[in-house]
Amino acid sequence: MDIHGGTRRSSIRPRLARTVAVLAAALLALGLAAAPASAAYRVVPDRGGANDGKNGSIGDMARVTVHHGRERVTVRVVMTRPNAPGDFYNVFVDTAPRDRGPEYMVVYDVIDDSRSFIRRAGKWPADEAGTFLPPRKRVTCGRAPVQRPPQQRVFTFSFKRSCVGNPRSLAVSVRTAQEYGPNDWVPARRQFGPAVRRG
Repeated sequence: MDIHGGTRRSSIRPRLARTVAVLAAALLALGLAAAPASAAYRVVPDRGGANDGKNGSIGDMARVTVHHGRERVTVRVVMTRPNAPGDFYNVFVDTAPRDRGPEYMVVYDVIDDSRSFIRRAGKWPADEAGTFLPPRKRVTCGRAPVQRPPQQRVFTFSFKRSCVGNPRSLAVSVRTAQEYGPNDWVPARRQFGPAVRRG
């Protein structure tokens, strides 16, 4: 029958639609596989719920913002309540997604600011409070500066990308603790947030 009739045109259209749909799905899947990270920064909410360590509202985090700049990485931690920070903060940095656990650990001691630094981690540490402050001899990149306003609700950690191996992308997990044990994790216990590409 003529292509301008009904039969051949009606048979071509469904096949063309199926082909377009398959190609679109393939391109979408390829795009998702090729884009493991967001650019520059990412806001990570607390998926694990309040006070994972059951220590009340002290040290309870609401969200974390990660900014992966060309020279520095900045991690901003927002607490749920002012004047109720944890005693210790750890920022675990994942630079090798295929390996389980973090490659680096930023340690911040609210009680004694001189004991704040970055070290290699290699694996998730235990939950005992003593693991929040590893031996000084394992320091890899000196002190980790932090900014905090008087109400102690927002903590901003900043460190050089070179301190964590200058990765193209990274992901973080943050925990707080009191002297008597761990308190809260973002996004959840021993879990990383989405990867963030260098901006």
